Amino acid sequence: MDDAALTNWLCEQLGSIDGWLYDAGGSAVYTSDVVGVRQGRLAASPDRGVGVRIYDGSDDPETGTKTRRAQLRSRGAPGALLGADQIADAAFDRLSQLMREGVISEVIRLSFSPAGVDVSKREERTDNYLIIFDNPEA
Repeated sequence: MDDAALTNWLCEQLGSIDGWLYDAGGSAVYTSDVVGVRQGRLAASPDRGVGVRIYDGSDDPETGTKTRRAQLRSRGAPGALLGADQIADAAFDRLSQLMREGVISEVIRLSFSPAGVDVSKREERTDNYLIIFDNPEA
């Protein structure tokens, strides 16, 4: 699985959470009652959302071990102090269930941090994950 396919797959997994929406084609209208899942940068709307980006990794030719790091940027509704945390917690619950799912061996949350508020007073937070792929040679 290449990085673009991994990004799309992670977005699909998050989009399967009740009340969340991921539209790979980009034609869906994200209403205020959903958490919008996007590849990369968060769009201005909807207010509540998650952006998914792959940013680092390794491919060990000796062991066949392949890892990637993913960052999720969560954003809550305007004025909701814990909105981004609640969205990040739901994402963590879903991603932590992905052990031995498809070509993924394990997903581990490495860190998280508040990212402040944007110009629309929406709290943001980043979560960083390590994704370990199954080793087909093992």
